[in-house]
Amino acid sequence: MSGRQTNFPTKWNILGSVALLAFVTGCFGGNGYPKTAPVKGVITYKGKPLADANVSFIPSGGRPASGTTNSNGEFELTTFVQGDGALPGEHHVLVQKFTQPASDELYAEVKTAIPKKYSEIKTSPLRESISKEGNVDLRIELLD
Repeated sequence: MSGRQTNFPTKWNILGSVALLAFVTGCFGGNGYPKTAPVKGVITYKGKPLADANVSFIPSGGRPASGTTNSNGEFELTTFVQGDGALPGEHHVLVQKFTQPASDELYAEVKTAIPKKYSEIKTSPLRESISKEGNVDLRIELLD
């Protein structure tokens, strides 16, 4: 066998590893997940804040983001970790809010507190475009 073999990495192996790490970190935000952008906003219905509603941002490809409105109708989206936002791009927006059943019956009918069209991807007219920088001042007004 000619030549000397070594188990030590060469400078090219090290440089290649550093370049690969930089690429993966740039594409996935350093935590192993795709990059997200912060998304916060307010949802109103009939001019008033919509409390305790579930909101979902559904991209054409990738993982959806979701959140719940507080008593002021404010929400913050989460995709992978709490408060990380949503994937940049175009999203269908769904909003759901259910009322408490009028009876204590176990299988009482669950009713929606807002028009049902907002709760289904095929019928929701809501769309939002999320920039790479994020959207932290969204205003979503639901109408009858």
